[in-house]
Amino acid sequence: MILAGDLNARPGSPSIDLVTKKWENTLGEQARIDYVLVRPRDGWKVVEVKIVDERVVSDHKPVLVTLEWNRQ
Repeated sequence: MILAGDLNARPGSPSIDLVTKKWENTLGEQARIDYVLVRPRDGWKVVEVKIVDERVVSDHKPVLVTLEWNRQ
């Protein structure tokens, strides 16, 4: 599963700590309130993460995560 979006909570906050007990945060500390979370943790390989410095239509920076599924 992949869950992506603006969760309005910073890494290390109680709500994100609860979510990341089961989900892997592919962005690490790179994004402030936007997330690309994957589950199961050992099923995915993060190939590349890009946070684009462009804010034309939103106050959020676009996020691009390239993932590879590692399980059969």
